[in-house]
Amino acid sequence: MSIKIAILVLWAALTFSTDTKAEAPFTQVIPLQILCTKGGPEEMIMRLNERVNEIPKYMMRLKTQRPESLTMIIMENKNNPSATVLLVNPNLDVTCIFFTADDYLHKSEAQDLPAKQIENDKKIEM
Repeated sequence: MSIKIAILVLWAALTFSTDTKAEAPFTQVIPLQILCTKGGPEEMIMRLNERVNEIPKYMMRLKTQRPESLTMIIMENKNNPSATVLLVNPNLDVTCIFFTADDYLHKSEAQDLPAKQIENDKKIEM
């Protein structure tokens, strides 16, 4: 195991520690187990395809204040059923598996609402 991978594993363990306390207004922190590898998502996508026949179904670009945006990839196989979420950070050249489900995504019956834009001078409060 290379030193870079060891550092990534240590960082993930410290970042997602179970001793984390939630701050207001959040009531609970849920610890996650993640696996990160150096490089793009191609190797993880190939392995998930080979092992559980999951394929990339959904992708979302997450804009950041870095040169490149993050990418979230949701892979699934309704016939298993299984789903896996990958988070790709090209700025660090890292891909992480955040969650593997023993189920697949279920489509909501909700109808889309008309388009609406957030005004730049107003912030979203949570």
